[in-house]
Amino acid sequence: LPDQVAIPIADALYFSNNERLSRYLHESQGDDHLIQQLVSESSHRSRAQRLIQRMFGRQATKDEIKAIVQYLKQRNDRVPDAIEQVVWSLLASAEFRFNH
Repeated sequence: LPDQVAIPIADALYFSNNERLSRYLHESQGDDHLIQQLVSESSHRSRAQRLIQRMFGRQATKDEIKAIVQYLKQRNDRVPDAIEQVVWSLLASAEFRFNH
């Protein structure tokens, strides 16, 4: 049982605190990278829908769209950084770690 618990904890810590992952997301500036594709979307709502579709392979729920849109609106002065933060949070989520 300790090994079964240690692996998910190590994974969670890796995704939550890894400097290399942070740097990779920050440096992902190419047109074929998700963050840049989201920056080019016309609205926060379309960003939220596309993000959930690409990260989780499913449609976003109303609550997910609402939360992401609200977060991005609060950071309208730095949308690319805010998108990067949302991507990182989804990468660190249990849904991503256990389903993808």
